[in-house]
Amino acid sequence: MKKKNKNLIWYIGFGIAFALILLLFLTDFPDNVDTGIMLFTIPILSVSYTMLMFNKMMRDHDFKVEVMDERNIAIKEKAGSVANYATMFLLACATALFVALKYTLPAIVTGVIYVCNPLIIIVITNKIEKKM
Repeated sequence: MKKKNKNLIWYIGFGIAFALILLLFLTDFPDNVDTGIMLFTIPILSVSYTMLMFNKMMRDHDFKVEVMDERNIAIKEKAGSVANYATMFLLACATALFVALKYTLPAIVTGVIYVCNPLIIIVITNKIEKKM
């Protein structure tokens, strides 16, 4: 895949985010729909910008060597694992708090996320093992 084609998807993300922002300001949707549009726009814009900047930085040879260094990759993997455990702990605390406060729907949502996370990790791990 050529570099221009690699970045094309991120420029399309900018276009989609811009279109959603225009949709937000040029229409008169209810507040819930406006909130939904913004919650959909912000990640698209953030990921597009971050990936474009990362691809630009990867053109620098020294940065690329530093990023692809085995030691740094191992550090990132361990940090990601610890962050996952911390996130799961905080999610369990939030679920328990929602149950204690009798907020049924948020407790169900956070509980489902808590249960799905290990399943997602298993699926991703199996896919990565097959690639290696």
